[in-house]
Amino acid sequence: MLSDNAYFANYVEESWVLLDFIAPEVRSWSLGFLYNVDANIHSQMSLGWNGRTLRVEHVNYKEGGVDDGRVEYVPDGLIENDAIGKVRLEFETTSRGSTLRLNGEKVMHVPSAHVSRQPGGVALCIGLYGGETEPYTIRFSDLWAWAE
Repeated sequence: MLSDNAYFANYVEESWVLLDFIAPEVRSWSLGFLYNVDANIHSQMSLGWNGRTLRVEHVNYKEGGVDDGRVEYVPDGLIENDAIGKVRLEFETTSRGSTLRLNGEKVMHVPSAHVSRQPGGVALCIGLYGGETEPYTIRFSDLWAWAE
């Protein structure tokens, strides 16, 4: 699996990112955040389209394996999988846990007990899932980010 990423900060525990993006017109795509990243452990919260459904996934990785994970499906109509309009994506991780919102609606919250909470990097990543065989670009704008 290949992924492009943009690091916002290193050695932080809390972060917030807001951006607008346009969903690409391909069979499958993904966009998400790696956070609290150190050498052996990190959390990942991502949004992915598989050609039929839009899902949000949270996974903790510990020493190369999956430690804890969950998947939620996004309600139909919350975003359109075409280039007509922008989608607002907001991600936050604090001492209360991690949250992902689409167009202002909370689509996933993971309590802090289920997050890899340690000082580490935070990054926006594109292409997080295996099986994304078509090349694509996710265009985003109005990026705001904060980390502490």
